[in-house]
Amino acid sequence: MVANYVIIKSHPTCANPKKQNGGTSMSKSPKAVVWFKEVNKNDIPIVGGKGANLGEMTNAGIPVPPGFIVTASAYFDFIEKTKLADKIKALLAPLDVHDSKQLQSIALEVQKLIEDAPMPPETAKEIEQAYVKMGKGLVAVRSSGTAEDLPEASFAGQQATFLNVQGEKEVVEAVHGCWASLFGARAIFYRQEQGFEHFKVGIAVPVQRMVQSRLAVVGILDGKQPGQRGLQCPLGWLYLHLHRNGTVAAAD
Repeated sequence: MVANYVIIKSHPTCANPKKQNGGTSMSKSPKAVVWFKEVNKNDIPIVGGKGANLGEMTNAGIPVPPGFIVTASAYFDFIEKTKLADKIKALLAPLDVHDSKQLQSIALEVQKLIEDAPMPPETAKEIEQAYVKMGKGLVAVRSSGTAEDLPEASFAGQQATFLNVQGEKEVVEAVHGCWASLFGARAIFYRQEQGFEHFKVGIAVPVQRMVQSRLAVVGILDGKQPGQRGLQCPLGWLYLHLHRNGTVAAAD
């Protein structure tokens, strides 16, 4: 699989697929691939929270690195065409999620089942064509769950992201890896504990051009001062104030 595996978090909201009043089926789009500019916050069931937010920022004119999204529809289509649902359900049936050893073992079995199942050729072709259309090069292949940061539950940070991916086949492989990560041990445990049905939670996969940054900041919002919103670096070497008029000032 592709190197540089990381887990990241996003901050969307989405429809609730929890087992409640019969559950809620995710919306499906006939498209396997959509571009950032084609989606917005109303498309979370199709492109996930992260994908929807990338669409919102792109359409707002924010200089977001370009990319496309492999939709949740493509994931559900893969599960259906490979007839994996029954096999996965059979593996999960005897699972006691509080048995850590059993949970890890079954999660690996399910992920291997997904990774070993061939992606539909037409989906793989669409992904490759989109990657070529965006100019190839290094990309980030990122999971975007259709159930993340709900009011009563948060799924963020449970699926995979692959960085510095290059090449048509490699991008397809990384997308496949993101699909498999939907059944990581943490994700299985959390869904079961929260009462969410495994097959009513989908996953989309944004593929986004990587940029070489000259400066990176890890910080937290600091809104203690009236009329100001700040982003403060934990190391203290950079402090940004975002004032009401939208200007940004930097200081040591």
